[in-house]
Amino acid sequence: MGIVFSEEQNLVINLRNRNILVSAAAGSGKTTVLVERIIRLISDEENPVDIDHLLIVTFTKAAAASMREKISEAIVKKLEEHYSDHLQKQETLLHHAQITTIDSFCLFILQNNFNDIGLDPGFRVADEGEIRLLKEDIMEQMLARRLEQSRSEGKAGSFSHLLDRFVKGSRADALSDILFSLYNRALSYPFPDEWLLERKKDYEGSTPEELCSFIWMQELFSYAKRNIEVCKEIALENISICEEASGPVQYLPMAEADYAFAQNLLQSCSFTELHEKMQSLSFMTLSRKKDENADILLKERVKKNREEMKDILKDLQKDFFSFSMEEMLAGFRENDRIVNEICDTLLDFHKRFTESKKEKKLIDFSDMEHYALQILLKKEDDKYVPSKTALEYRRYFHEIMIDEYQDSNLVQELLLKTISGEDDGIFNRFMVGDVKQSIYQFRLARPQIFMEKYDTYEKEVRDDTLLQRIDLAKNYRSRREIIEGVNYLFYRIMGRDLGNVAYDEESALYPGASYPEKTGETDGVELLLAKKDEDSKDKKEQEARLVSQRIKELLRSYKVTDEADGQPRPARYGDIVILLRKLKDWDEAFKHVFEEEGIPVYVEKSTGYFETGEIRTILNFLKALDNPKQDIPLFGTMISWFGKFTNEELSVIQSQKMDSLYEGVCSFAGKEEEEYRPLQEKCKTFLNWFSAYREQIAYEPIHKILRHLIKESGYLYEVASLPSGTQRLANVRMLLTKAESFEKSSYSGLFHFIRYIEKMQKYDVDFGEAAAGDSQNDVVRIMTIHKSKGLEFPICFIAGCAGAFHTKDTSADVICDSNYGIGMDYVDIPNRVKYRDIRKCFLARYMKEESMGEELRVLYVAMTRAKEKLILTGICNDFGKLADAFHLQKKADRILPFIKRANAKSFLDWITAAMSNHPSFIKAMEESGLNMSDMADASAPHIEVRCLTPQQFKERTMETDIEQGVRKNRLLSMLKDCDNRALNNTAECDSSCNALKEQLTFVYPHESLNGLYTKTSVSELKMAAMHKAYEKESMEDEPVKLFPTEEISPYIPNFAKESREVSGSERGSAYHRLLELFDFAEFMNTNVKIRDCMNEYAESGRITEEELSLINPAKINTFLDSPVALRMGRAQELGNLHKEQPFVLGIEASRLSDEFPSEEKVLIQGIIDVYFVEDNEIVLLDYKTDAIKSADELIKRYRTQMDYYAEALEKITGLRVKEKILYSFALEKEILI
Repeated sequence: MGIVFSEEQNLVINLRNRNILVSAAAGSGKTTVLVERIIRLISDEENPVDIDHLLIVTFTKAAAASMREKISEAIVKKLEEHYSDHLQKQETLLHHAQITTIDSFCLFILQNNFNDIGLDPGFRVADEGEIRLLKEDIMEQMLARRLEQSRSEGKAGSFSHLLDRFVKGSRADALSDILFSLYNRALSYPFPDEWLLERKKDYEGSTPEELCSFIWMQELFSYAKRNIEVCKEIALENISICEEASGPVQYLPMAEADYAFAQNLLQSCSFTELHEKMQSLSFMTLSRKKDENADILLKERVKKNREEMKDILKDLQKDFFSFSMEEMLAGFRENDRIVNEICDTLLDFHKRFTESKKEKKLIDFSDMEHYALQILLKKEDDKYVPSKTALEYRRYFHEIMIDEYQDSNLVQELLLKTISGEDDGIFNRFMVGDVKQSIYQFRLARPQIFMEKYDTYEKEVRDDTLLQRIDLAKNYRSRREIIEGVNYLFYRIMGRDLGNVAYDEESALYPGASYPEKTGETDGVELLLAKKDEDSKDKKEQEARLVSQRIKELLRSYKVTDEADGQPRPARYGDIVILLRKLKDWDEAFKHVFEEEGIPVYVEKSTGYFETGEIRTILNFLKALDNPKQDIPLFGTMISWFGKFTNEELSVIQSQKMDSLYEGVCSFAGKEEEEYRPLQEKCKTFLNWFSAYREQIAYEPIHKILRHLIKESGYLYEVASLPSGTQRLANVRMLLTKAESFEKSSYSGLFHFIRYIEKMQKYDVDFGEAAAGDSQNDVVRIMTIHKSKGLEFPICFIAGCAGAFHTKDTSADVICDSNYGIGMDYVDIPNRVKYRDIRKCFLARYMKEESMGEELRVLYVAMTRAKEKLILTGICNDFGKLADAFHLQKKADRILPFIKRANAKSFLDWITAAMSNHPSFIKAMEESGLNMSDMADASAPHIEVRCLTPQQFKERTMETDIEQGVRKNRLLSMLKDCDNRALNNTAECDSSCNALKEQLTFVYPHESLNGLYTKTSVSELKMAAMHKAYEKESMEDEPVKLFPTEEISPYIPNFAKESREVSGSERGSAYHRLLELFDFAEFMNTNVKIRDCMNEYAESGRITEEELSLINPAKINTFLDSPVALRMGRAQELGNLHKEQPFVLGIEASRLSDEFPSEEKVLIQGIIDVYFVEDNEIVLLDYKTDAIKSADELIKRYRTQMDYYAEALEKITGLRVKEKILYSFALEKEILI
């Protein structure tokens, strides 16, 4: 039975001839619907569209590859149902269709239209490290040149003024950082030069009237009045409290005066009027009269409310109303001069940087988009119009589809709008996204683009509608309990003012998934908190222990729904994910605790590469090689595997008190003191070794020096022997690959490679640890919330909820916002005094609120990953502070006050404020000793809340430890009891003792069986099975030697080697080695030639010339054009391709022979050539170079081998093997078993 689509989903699939914005909530099946729309378009009986006439833009390459694969599967399924030539054609066209990222599409435009803008066709896309180096070099040269020009102008030169403002001491790093930050911001706009020219107007304004006419000033005025409105509400609430029967009536005059004061401020009609009123703040003093009838708690609430109101007004006064208009204008005049010089400097830099890249035939990712815009747009009469090329694309593309539209920026929006036919009255844009999941503000995404259409597109469906909005609100991922919990929280904390979208009936989630009923532990949302244990040094470690204990409980009692049969089954480690806002420090704490607790764990990291010990050791060596007088890198090298010095030996060397450690080593090596003879010899040996590598710098590329170092020293063996050896080996090999790639850039040599690495570290551009394949196992996964976007998990922990937000740094000298431009403090340079600037204060507040809105969306993304169980965890210093938000939520359907939401310091602040009148929260607070006797919200959905004191947490830990130790203690008790009986000459032990005695004196009953080995290989089993099979067959023809014995290479003298016949195993090994090295994803996306790859591998020493001579490139090319190779390329893009995978599998001995007992286990070992994951199932592939005549012959030879491989993979990964494929290079085709 096919998928039954909802009414809204059918609208998304079938509506035509209009722009469509799909607001797709989390788990609403947007990808399935998008694929179905594409299939309907290309299979339409009346107006079928060729798939290469659709432009489908996704956010990542992995998403593009996945989309292409899903479309391919849908076409194949359609062909199986009903064959048509048109659909068969679509399967062929799919490989060339533009299903791609925006960067790749821009690159496609450049490669096909480079002549339109005079771009050299030999351009190369530089990697980020190379661009960083080039940027820094150009910036340094430009600043030096402008400084020289400024000196010739005299001290009054504008650039000298800029230097005086930002340069401290002799270094211009602070100025460079400011310029780079603003330059990156400029590049997020379609026309960076125009944006910089616009910024020159940011501090214009010489009169109060001009100042107040700015849009940002009008926004500031509205912002101030909104805050004052909150103060009025607080005063009104105080009046209400004072008028209660047991209220503090003596405070009523004060509350009424506060209300009148706020009302008077709100009646201001302009900023100038409000500015005058806010120049001085005065508040009525609280009455000191005692009222015995007044409730103490109500008195405290009034006091607390009033302090909050006063703080709001004082903060407003400090930021916006503490200086006169004359002071503001004076600061503006000074800052206007500085901003103009900054913009002129950046315009100069942009020009020089662009020219330098053109000289080197380089482009970066930003160039892709901006050059594409230059090709698609031309300027006529001061406005941009589509070029001839753009009009050709308009005619070519039938529809333009954009996934993750909420993360678009202005450049991407203009680019895709230009290609669409909207200007010509053809509405053919299809945009899908969810603004609540826009979490890439740090990449300068603009969720406002989505919201502009969300607000203006029509929701009602009519035939004449051209701008259509469709909401997909049903969630097909999560249990109803999860959805109700998410809605309950976000109704109270997300709004248009914070989060960019009102969380109401239109944007809330609605359950669409069907789950079976379960017994045992409840599903849904859980809040699990623990109070900070003073005995614990680290809150992160304490939280890791809290989570580990909860995981153990879940594995004992919780069931999840099995994807295969839809029935409940016990939870496994692989069902669980732990999401963190950031991994730094947290991942190590969790790994440490989980390893102690015996919980298997895998951390998905995109950073941390440079911090790994194995990489630090190599980088220290390179830095010491470049400059031996750097003590820290040389020390790191000497104490590492390469030097093998001890701390004591290095202390002796450093005791000479030389200027550097290197001089100390040289001096010590030259001494002739018998007492230190062994250390002196060690120093000499090290210096000889070190000097030999220093000599190589002049003529050897870095990657060759590193390969020689690693091979000569045996470093790989050392790395492999350490914990997580496989991961460490992958990291080292990645560094070798990066070094080799660097040598092909416009930079080369050791000095520049070290600079390259340092820039990567400085700007947090990390390679991420190399993939080592552990993520497929039954492990608890740990990842960032950003990494989890688009994924789903049966059991989801969101840890670190009490961790403080890291919002944008608004205290920097210069800040910039996408909407309002540049802001900076005013500095009196001669007196070196800094003053607050009203524009910067406004920008700082605005940017903080935007950042807080993003944090709110991040929390939403995290909470909507869970399918059945969602657990929010945190460690609190004081439970009392959690109750501070109590009494805010008097009405269950009322959103929290903006100030309360905007001033949150952590996820937990939002969560507890939203749950302040939830029955479970009130109960948990009261159990913790807090008085929470106010009215509870009876309509609240079930959310379990646990707040553990340090003592309770320790008791839970002890309970788990005790439970795990019960069996051990029982056994020890039985042993002791038996001993006592024996000592007392008891005639017989009871049955328990007898049973124990039998187990301890057990004798293996099958020792006499021969031929049962504890470990064997798959190849041996394959041969045995095949011999057995062929014994049963009648052999009418000449006997064929199916399993030649292992060839032993005889000794052949050098003079005879050339004439030696090559063995089949040698040829097979050569083919395997080449395909192990080959990058299938790169081949799929570029025009790389196999011969070039083979030569490159030989030059780098990764494959020998002899191996190369055994490979037929034509046969490799035939394989690479096969469907299975293309599938491998897509899998590699998704990180799902695994090569040369070793395994050990345990099987019953009886499967080898009926003579062996079934209860015995035998270990089977082997190496799998290739497997990859498609749709959560495995495709197994084995390369074969056998000289055979038919596919059946090959299947007979290898069926047993492939069966064991499949069984091993299914046990190791927990995934089903859906296909077993042999690829025969002799027959040049793939064979399905």
